[in-house]
Amino acid sequence: MSFNLSVHELVSQFDKESIKSQVFDQLIKDFSRSGIQLNVDSNSKTQQWIEELIIVLNKLYHNNSNQLHQLLYLIDVPQEYYSKTQELQKDEIGMFFAELILMRTLKKIAYRNQYS
Repeated sequence: MSFNLSVHELVSQFDKESIKSQVFDQLIKDFSRSGIQLNVDSNSKTQQWIEELIIVLNKLYHNNSNQLHQLLYLIDVPQEYYSKTQELQKDEIGMFFAELILMRTLKKIAYRNQYS
């Protein structure tokens, strides 16, 4: 599994409205299962909810790492990526986790669409 795309490159993957909607719905579902509220709605622009995602993830990393780990586990982000945060600057953490989560979510949706 490769997580080498930037968030800006990921946004371009959401050109199809159905994909954007599926990603948004999946994120809301996964976050709520972890007890985390995302303050966005489905009418928000993609960039707006990605920015909110980055803010929430940054706060979780610095204030509630257990809840962040629970979220990443539920989303099925490989644990090997957690240790890479030590190499990052403080302001890069939210972006790093957003990229991981978005890539994993896109992969889930691709599998779901392919096999359903």
